Amino acid sequence: MKITFAGAAGTVTGSRYLVEHDEHRLLVDCGLFQGYKNLRLRNWAPFPVPVASIHSAVLTHAHLDHSGYVPALVRDGYAGPIYASSATRDLCGILLPDSGHLQEEDARMEIANTQPMTPSTNSAKSSARPPSAAGSRLCRRLPSVVPRH
Repeated sequence: MKITFAGAAGTVTGSRYLVEHDEHRLLVDCGLFQGYKNLRLRNWAPFPVPVASIHSAVLTHAHLDHSGYVPALVRDGYAGPIYASSATRDLCGILLPDSGHLQEEDARMEIANTQPMTPSTNSAKSSARPPSAAGSRLCRRLPSVVPRH
């Protein structure tokens, strides 16, 4: 078994852990880096493995630093199931569209700060909008676990 810390290492934001066993890859959490610009820029770095090679994902909870990168993961080719509790899935239905919007705004600001705005840069960024609704559709509810006494 191999565990790769793809986020939340050296910081408390951007939780992403890749667990590999035999040929299976499981992503535990899929969070956005938040806070200072040097942290937020990590959201644009390539994922350590091709996202299409990840078989499944599980979200521990819905906070954006644990779930907010889902829209970008889906945009980049992830199509597997995302497992979460019922409450997490319900909250992600609200939070992930907001996360996609925040990522789109960050992209616009980054372009505005590095080059003059033209029709071609506007259309390039609007086509890069993370598909947040698709991320919500991939979520699968995990059964509730009731402790036995």
